[in-house]
Amino acid sequence: MRINYIVTGASGFIGKYLINFLKFFENNQENPYLIHAIDINPYSKEEIKENPTNIKFYKSDINNPGESTALILDQILSTLNEEELKNTVIYHFASTVGPTKITPEASKFDFELNFGIYQVLKKYTINRFYFTSSSEIYGEQDIFDENGSLVINSGPDTSFRKQYALQKISAENLFLTHFRSTNQGECIILRLFNIVGCGQKPGFVISNFNEIQKYNLDILKNLDDILETSSDTEEIEEILNRFKKFPIHNSGDQSRTFTSIYDLIKVFQSLEIFRKNPKKLKSKNNEIINNIINIANIKNNYSINQVSNKYIDIFKKIVEGAKEILLQKEKETIELSEKDYKKLEFYNTLLKIDNEFFIERIEVDPELVNQKIRNPLVYKLYKVLKYEPEISLENIILDCMDL
Repeated sequence: MRINYIVTGASGFIGKYLINFLKFFENNQENPYLIHAIDINPYSKEEIKENPTNIKFYKSDINNPGESTALILDQILSTLNEEELKNTVIYHFASTVGPTKITPEASKFDFELNFGIYQVLKKYTINRFYFTSSSEIYGEQDIFDENGSLVINSGPDTSFRKQYALQKISAENLFLTHFRSTNQGECIILRLFNIVGCGQKPGFVISNFNEIQKYNLDILKNLDDILETSSDTEEIEEILNRFKKFPIHNSGDQSRTFTSIYDLIKVFQSLEIFRKNPKKLKSKNNEIINNIINIANIKNNYSINQVSNKYIDIFKKIVEGAKEILLQKEKETIELSEKDYKKLEFYNTLLKIDNEFFIERIEVDPELVNQKIRNPLVYKLYKVLKYEPEISLENIILDCMDL
Protein backbone atom coordinates (compact mmCIF):
# COMPACT_ATOMS: atom_id res chain seq x y z
CA MET A 1 0.00 0.00 0.00
CA ARG A 2 1.14 3.53 -0.77
CA ILE A 3 2.68 5.49 2.09
CA ASN A 4 1.75 9.17 2.38
CA TYR A 5 4.28 11.62 3.78
CA ILE A 6 2.98 15.08 4.65
CA VAL A 7 5.55 17.81 5.32
CA THR A 8 4.62 21.27 6.64
CA GLY A 9 7.27 23.96 6.20
CA ALA A 10 8.38 21.93 3.21
CA SER A 11 10.40 24.66 1.51
CA GLY A 12 12.25 25.56 4.69
CA PHE A 13 15.80 24.52 5.55
CA ILE A 14 14.95 21.17 7.16
CA GLY A 15 11.97 20.52 4.90
CA LYS A 16 13.99 20.59 1.68
CA TYR A 17 16.59 18.18 3.03
CA LEU A 18 13.92 15.83 4.39
CA ILE A 19 11.99 15.68 1.11
CA ASN A 20 15.13 14.84 -0.84
CA PHE A 21 15.90 12.12 1.72
CA LEU A 22 12.38 10.66 1.61
CA LYS A 23 12.53 10.48 -2.17
CA PHE A 24 15.90 8.71 -2.08
CA PHE A 25 14.83 6.43 0.80
CA GLU A 26 11.51 5.36 -0.71
CA ASN A 27 12.95 4.91 -4.21
CA ASN A 28 14.93 2.04 -2.70
CA GLN A 29 11.81 0.47 -1.17
CA GLU A 30 9.22 -1.74 -2.83
CA ASN A 31 6.08 0.16 -1.84
CA PRO A 32 4.75 3.23 -3.69
CA TYR A 33 4.75 6.60 -1.92
CA LEU A 34 3.53 10.18 -2.27
CA ILE A 35 4.98 13.26 -0.59
CA HIS A 36 2.61 16.15 0.15
CA ALA A 37 4.66 19.35 0.55
CA ILE A 38 2.95 22.32 2.26
CA ASP A 39 4.51 25.76 2.68
CA ILE A 40 3.70 29.48 2.59
CA ASN A 41 6.52 30.09 0.09
CA PRO A 42 6.32 29.20 -3.60
CA TYR A 43 7.99 25.87 -4.14
CA SER A 44 9.87 25.02 -7.31
CA LYS A 45 10.23 21.41 -8.39
CA GLU A 46 13.74 22.31 -9.49
CA GLU A 47 14.62 22.67 -5.80
CA ILE A 48 14.00 18.96 -5.34
CA LYS A 49 16.71 16.75 -6.76
CA GLU A 50 16.03 14.34 -9.59
CA ASN A 51 12.89 16.16 -10.82
CA PRO A 52 10.33 14.32 -8.68
CA THR A 53 7.14 12.91 -10.08
CA ASN A 54 5.73 11.69 -6.76
CA ILE A 55 5.48 15.00 -4.89
CA LYS A 56 2.44 17.25 -4.68
CA PHE A 57 2.91 20.90 -3.72
CA TYR A 58 0.43 22.97 -1.72
CA LYS A 59 0.75 26.71 -1.08
CA SER A 60 -0.58 27.88 2.27
CA ASP A 61 -1.27 31.49 3.20
CA ILE A 62 -1.06 32.75 6.79
CA ASN A 63 -3.30 35.72 5.91
CA ASN A 64 -6.02 33.62 4.30
CA PRO A 65 -7.95 31.20 6.57
CA GLY A 66 -9.09 29.36 3.43
CA GLU A 67 -5.47 28.45 2.63
CA SER A 68 -4.12 27.75 6.12
CA THR A 69 -1.68 24.90 6.71
CA ALA A 70 -4.21 23.17 8.97
CA LEU A 71 -6.97 23.41 6.37
CA ILE A 72 -4.72 22.03 3.64
CA LEU A 73 -3.68 19.18 5.96
CA ASP A 74 -7.35 18.44 6.65
CA GLN A 75 -8.11 18.41 2.92
CA ILE A 76 -5.27 15.95 2.25
CA LEU A 77 -6.25 13.60 5.08
CA SER A 78 -9.94 13.71 4.12
CA THR A 79 -9.09 12.12 0.74
CA LEU A 80 -7.53 9.05 2.39
CA ASN A 81 -9.41 5.98 3.53
CA GLU A 82 -8.88 4.36 6.91
CA GLU A 83 -6.13 2.03 5.77
CA GLU A 84 -4.32 4.81 3.90
CA LEU A 85 -4.46 7.02 6.99
CA LYS A 86 -2.81 4.30 9.03
CA ASN A 87 0.02 4.44 6.51
CA THR A 88 0.43 8.23 6.73
CA VAL A 89 3.34 10.04 8.39
CA ILE A 90 3.27 13.78 9.15
CA TYR A 91 6.37 15.94 9.63
CA HIS A 92 5.37 19.26 11.18
CA PHE A 93 8.19 21.80 10.64
CA ALA A 94 6.19 24.95 9.85
CA SER A 95 6.90 27.94 12.10
CA THR A 96 7.39 31.68 11.73
CA VAL A 97 9.18 32.43 14.98
CA GLY A 98 12.74 32.09 16.25
CA PRO A 99 14.44 32.58 19.64
CA THR A 100 15.53 36.15 18.89
CA LYS A 101 12.77 37.28 16.58
CA ILE A 102 9.34 36.58 17.96
CA THR A 103 6.65 39.23 17.67
CA PRO A 104 3.12 39.19 19.10
CA GLU A 105 1.82 38.66 15.56
CA ALA A 106 4.18 35.76 14.85
CA SER A 107 3.49 34.23 18.26
CA LYS A 108 -0.25 34.43 17.63
CA PHE A 109 0.19 32.83 14.20
CA ASP A 110 2.27 29.94 15.55
CA PHE A 111 -0.23 29.26 18.33
CA GLU A 112 -3.10 29.24 15.84
CA LEU A 113 -1.05 27.09 13.45
CA ASN A 114 -0.29 24.42 16.06
CA PHE A 115 -3.77 24.51 17.54
CA GLY A 116 -5.23 24.15 14.05
CA ILE A 117 -2.99 21.14 13.36
CA TYR A 118 -4.09 19.64 16.69
CA GLN A 119 -7.78 20.10 15.81
CA VAL A 120 -7.21 18.31 12.51
CA LEU A 121 -5.31 15.43 14.15
CA LYS A 122 -8.27 14.77 16.46
CA LYS A 123 -10.36 13.82 13.41
CA TYR A 124 -8.08 11.09 12.04
CA THR A 125 -6.06 8.05 13.06
CA ILE A 126 -2.65 8.20 11.38
CA ASN A 127 0.57 6.24 11.67
CA ARG A 128 3.01 8.79 13.07
CA PHE A 129 3.40 12.52 13.75
CA TYR A 130 6.78 14.27 14.12
CA PHE A 131 7.13 17.73 15.63
CA THR A 132 10.43 19.62 15.70
CA SER A 133 10.87 21.61 18.89
CA SER A 134 13.93 23.50 20.16
CA SER A 135 16.68 23.28 22.76
CA GLU A 136 15.73 26.83 23.76
CA ILE A 137 12.98 25.43 25.96
CA TYR A 138 15.62 24.39 28.51
CA GLY A 139 16.40 28.04 29.24
CA GLU A 140 19.18 28.42 31.81
CA GLN A 141 19.04 24.90 33.22
CA ASP A 142 22.39 23.21 33.86
CA ILE A 143 21.39 19.83 32.38
CA PHE A 144 19.19 19.49 29.32
CA ASP A 145 17.33 16.28 30.18
CA GLU A 146 14.64 15.15 27.74
CA ASN A 147 12.99 13.20 30.58
CA GLY A 148 13.27 15.97 33.18
CA SER A 149 10.81 18.61 34.25
CA LEU A 150 11.22 22.07 32.74
CA VAL A 151 11.80 25.31 34.58
CA ILE A 152 11.51 28.21 32.18
CA ASN A 153 13.78 30.80 33.75
CA SER A 154 15.59 32.23 30.74
CA GLY A 155 14.66 35.81 31.51
CA PRO A 156 11.74 38.13 32.17
CA ASP A 157 8.30 37.34 30.77
CA THR A 158 8.90 39.73 27.88
CA SER A 159 12.22 38.18 26.79
CA PHE A 160 12.44 36.78 23.26
CA ARG A 161 13.89 33.49 24.41
CA LYS A 162 11.30 32.91 27.12
CA GLN A 163 8.39 33.65 24.78
CA TYR A 164 9.88 31.33 22.16
CA ALA A 165 10.41 28.59 24.76
CA LEU A 166 6.84 28.86 26.01
CA GLN A 167 5.58 28.73 22.44
CA LYS A 168 7.42 25.45 21.78
CA ILE A 169 6.47 23.86 25.12
CA SER A 170 2.78 24.62 24.65
CA ALA A 171 2.89 22.91 21.23
CA GLU A 172 4.79 19.91 22.64
CA ASN A 173 2.21 19.45 25.40
CA LEU A 174 -0.68 19.84 22.99
CA PHE A 175 0.54 17.11 20.65
CA LEU A 176 1.85 14.72 23.32
CA THR A 177 -1.34 14.94 25.36
CA HIS A 178 -3.43 14.14 22.29
CA PHE A 179 -1.47 11.06 21.22
CA ARG A 180 -0.91 9.77 24.76
CA SER A 181 -4.61 9.97 25.58
CA THR A 182 -5.94 8.49 22.34
CA ASN A 183 -5.25 5.58 20.07
CA GLN A 184 -4.92 7.75 16.98
CA GLY A 185 -1.29 7.16 16.11
CA GLU A 186 2.19 7.83 17.42
CA CYS A 187 3.98 11.09 18.17
CA ILE A 188 7.69 11.88 18.46
CA ILE A 189 8.95 15.29 19.59
CA LEU A 190 12.48 16.16 18.48
CA ARG A 191 14.22 18.90 20.46
CA LEU A 192 16.82 20.19 18.05
CA PHE A 193 20.18 21.65 19.05
CA ASN A 194 21.36 24.15 16.43
CA ILE A 195 20.81 22.22 13.21
CA VAL A 196 23.22 23.71 10.67
CA GLY A 197 24.29 23.17 7.08
CA CYS A 198 24.36 24.55 3.56
CA GLY A 199 21.35 26.55 2.44
CA GLN A 200 20.33 27.77 5.88
CA LYS A 201 18.83 31.24 5.81
CA PRO A 202 20.73 34.18 7.38
CA GLY A 203 20.15 35.01 11.03
CA PHE A 204 21.94 32.06 12.63
CA VAL A 205 25.53 31.86 13.84
CA ILE A 206 26.76 29.38 11.24
CA SER A 207 24.81 30.77 8.29
CA ASN A 208 26.00 34.31 9.11
CA PHE A 209 29.60 33.14 9.51
CA ASN A 210 29.36 31.18 6.24
CA GLU A 211 28.40 34.32 4.33
CA ILE A 212 31.31 36.25 5.85
CA GLN A 213 33.74 33.43 5.06
CA LYS A 214 32.55 33.25 1.45
CA TYR A 215 32.92 37.01 1.08
CA ASN A 216 36.48 36.92 2.41
CA LEU A 217 37.41 33.95 0.25
CA ASP A 218 36.15 35.88 -2.78
CA ILE A 219 38.71 38.57 -1.96
CA LEU A 220 41.43 35.92 -2.14
CA LYS A 221 40.04 34.59 -5.42
CA ASN A 222 40.01 38.07 -6.91
CA LEU A 223 43.32 39.18 -5.44
CA ASP A 224 44.93 39.49 -8.89
CA ASP A 225 42.25 41.94 -10.01
CA ILE A 226 42.42 43.85 -6.72
CA LEU A 227 46.18 44.24 -7.03
CA GLU A 228 45.79 45.17 -10.68
CA THR A 229 43.40 48.01 -9.91
CA SER A 230 45.03 49.17 -6.68
CA SER A 231 47.37 52.12 -6.84
CA ASP A 232 51.03 51.85 -5.98
CA THR A 233 50.38 53.92 -2.90
CA GLU A 234 47.61 51.67 -1.61
CA GLU A 235 48.95 49.95 1.46
CA ILE A 236 48.36 46.31 2.37
CA GLU A 237 46.44 47.54 5.41
CA GLU A 238 43.90 49.19 3.11
CA ILE A 239 43.33 45.90 1.29
CA LEU A 240 43.01 44.12 4.62
CA ASN A 241 40.23 46.50 5.56
CA ARG A 242 38.13 45.02 2.75
CA PHE A 243 37.66 41.84 4.78
CA LYS A 244 34.45 41.42 6.74
CA LYS A 245 34.69 40.54 10.41
CA PHE A 246 32.86 37.85 12.38
CA PRO A 247 30.39 39.51 14.79
CA ILE A 248 30.52 38.15 18.34
CA HIS A 249 28.05 39.30 20.97
CA ASN A 250 29.40 40.24 24.38
CA SER A 251 32.16 37.93 25.70
CA GLY A 252 31.68 35.20 23.07
CA ASP A 253 31.91 32.56 25.80
CA GLN A 254 28.30 31.47 25.30
CA SER A 255 28.24 27.94 23.89
CA ARG A 256 26.15 26.09 21.36
CA THR A 257 25.88 22.44 20.36
CA PHE A 258 26.03 22.32 16.57
CA THR A 259 24.42 19.40 14.75
CA SER A 260 24.71 18.82 11.01
CA ILE A 261 21.53 18.73 8.96
CA TYR A 262 22.84 15.44 7.52
CA ASP A 263 22.96 13.94 11.01
CA LEU A 264 19.36 15.02 11.60
CA ILE A 265 18.33 13.38 8.34
CA LYS A 266 20.07 10.17 9.44
CA VAL A 267 18.03 10.33 12.65
CA PHE A 268 14.87 10.50 10.56
CA GLN A 269 16.19 7.56 8.54
CA SER A 270 16.65 5.52 11.73
CA LEU A 271 13.17 6.47 12.91
CA GLU A 272 11.69 5.42 9.56
CA ILE A 273 13.48 2.07 9.72
CA PHE A 274 12.16 1.49 13.25
CA ARG A 275 8.69 2.63 12.21
CA LYS A 276 8.61 -0.02 9.52
CA ASN A 277 10.21 -2.58 11.83
CA PRO A 278 8.96 -1.68 15.34
CA LYS A 279 10.23 -4.92 16.89
CA LYS A 280 13.78 -3.62 16.49
CA LEU A 281 13.20 -1.16 19.35
CA LYS A 282 11.71 -3.91 21.53
CA SER A 283 11.18 -2.87 25.18
CA LYS A 284 12.70 0.58 24.61
CA ASN A 285 9.98 1.52 22.15
CA ASN A 286 8.10 3.54 24.79
CA GLU A 287 11.16 5.76 25.36
CA ILE A 288 10.74 7.08 21.82
CA ILE A 289 7.07 6.75 20.93
CA ASN A 290 4.80 9.49 22.32
CA ASN A 291 7.86 10.98 23.91
CA ILE A 292 10.69 13.50 23.52
CA ILE A 293 14.20 12.99 22.16
CA ASN A 294 17.13 15.42 22.15
CA ILE A 295 18.95 15.68 18.82
CA ALA A 296 22.48 16.95 19.44
CA ASN A 297 26.06 16.23 18.48
CA ILE A 298 27.68 16.60 21.90
CA LYS A 299 31.15 16.49 20.29
CA ASN A 300 30.31 19.79 18.58
CA ASN A 301 29.82 21.86 21.74
CA TYR A 302 31.75 25.10 21.24
CA SER A 303 31.73 28.68 22.42
CA ILE A 304 31.15 31.34 19.77
CA ASN A 305 34.79 32.40 20.23
CA GLN A 306 35.88 28.86 19.35
CA VAL A 307 33.57 28.79 16.34
CA SER A 308 35.00 32.03 14.94
CA ASN A 309 38.53 30.71 15.45
CA LYS A 310 37.66 27.59 13.45
CA TYR A 311 36.54 29.75 10.52
CA ILE A 312 39.65 31.92 10.77
CA ASP A 313 41.96 28.90 11.02
CA ILE A 314 40.37 27.37 7.91
CA PHE A 315 40.75 30.70 6.12
CA LYS A 316 44.44 30.88 7.07
CA LYS A 317 45.02 27.31 5.88
CA ILE A 318 43.67 28.36 2.48
CA VAL A 319 46.00 31.36 2.52
CA GLU A 320 48.89 29.04 3.43
CA GLY A 321 48.00 26.84 0.48
CA ALA A 322 47.97 29.81 -1.91
CA LYS A 323 51.35 30.89 -0.55
CA GLU A 324 52.80 27.40 -1.04
CA ILE A 325 51.72 27.41 -4.70
CA LEU A 326 53.74 30.56 -5.31
CA LEU A 327 56.75 29.22 -3.39
CA GLN A 328 56.61 25.98 -5.37
CA LYS A 329 56.53 28.03 -8.54
CA GLU A 330 59.66 29.81 -7.39
CA LYS A 331 61.36 26.49 -6.50
CA GLU A 332 60.74 25.30 -10.03
CA THR A 333 62.79 28.30 -11.19
CA ILE A 334 59.78 29.96 -12.69
CA GLU A 335 60.29 33.68 -12.46
CA LEU A 336 57.77 35.38 -10.20
CA SER A 337 56.18 38.60 -11.35
CA GLU A 338 56.05 41.78 -9.34
CA LYS A 339 52.41 40.99 -8.64
CA ASP A 340 53.38 37.53 -7.35
CA TYR A 341 55.79 39.08 -4.87
CA LYS A 342 53.10 41.50 -3.74
CA LYS A 343 50.74 38.55 -3.24
CA LEU A 344 53.41 36.75 -1.19
CA GLU A 345 53.80 39.83 0.97
CA PHE A 346 50.03 40.00 1.40
CA TYR A 347 49.76 36.29 2.30
CA ASN A 348 52.55 36.59 4.86
CA THR A 349 50.82 39.56 6.44
CA LEU A 350 47.53 37.65 6.65
CA LEU A 351 49.21 34.66 8.28
CA LYS A 352 50.87 36.81 10.93
CA ILE A 353 47.71 38.70 11.88
CA ASP A 354 46.13 37.75 15.17
CA ASN A 355 42.70 36.12 14.87
CA GLU A 356 41.17 39.00 16.80
CA PHE A 357 41.65 41.19 13.71
CA PHE A 358 38.86 39.23 11.98
CA ILE A 359 36.43 39.61 14.90
CA GLU A 360 34.01 42.43 15.69
CA ARG A 361 32.85 42.38 19.30
CA ILE A 362 29.39 43.79 19.85
CA GLU A 363 27.69 44.57 23.16
CA VAL A 364 24.02 43.55 23.15
CA ASP A 365 21.24 43.09 25.67
CA PRO A 366 22.32 40.09 27.81
CA GLU A 367 18.82 38.58 27.64
CA LEU A 368 19.41 37.92 23.94
CA VAL A 369 22.56 35.90 24.67
CA ASN A 370 22.38 32.61 26.52
CA GLN A 371 25.67 32.48 28.43
CA LYS A 372 25.30 28.95 29.76
CA ILE A 373 27.42 26.01 28.69
CA ARG A 374 24.91 23.61 27.25
CA ASN A 375 24.87 20.01 28.43
CA PRO A 376 22.30 18.05 26.45
CA LEU A 377 21.60 14.50 27.55
CA VAL A 378 21.37 12.26 24.50
CA TYR A 379 20.74 8.80 25.96
CA LYS A 380 17.78 8.08 23.67
CA LEU A 381 19.64 9.15 20.55
CA TYR A 382 22.84 7.25 21.31
CA LYS A 383 21.53 4.22 23.22
CA VAL A 384 17.95 3.65 22.04
CA LEU A 385 18.16 4.72 18.40
CA LYS A 386 21.82 3.70 18.43
CA TYR A 387 22.83 6.67 16.32
CA GLU A 388 25.81 8.85 17.17
CA PRO A 389 26.06 12.09 15.14
CA GLU A 390 29.37 12.00 13.33
CA ILE A 391 29.83 15.18 11.28
CA SER A 392 32.29 17.59 12.87
CA LEU A 393 31.86 21.35 12.85
CA GLU A 394 35.00 21.64 10.68
CA ASN A 395 33.44 19.37 8.05
CA ILE A 396 30.17 21.32 8.21
CA ILE A 397 32.09 24.53 7.49
CA LEU A 398 34.16 22.96 4.69
CA ASP A 399 31.03 21.50 3.08
CA CYS A 400 29.36 24.91 3.05
CA MET A 401 32.49 26.45 1.54
CA ASP A 402 32.59 23.76 -1.19
CA LEU A 403 36.11 22.89 -0.04
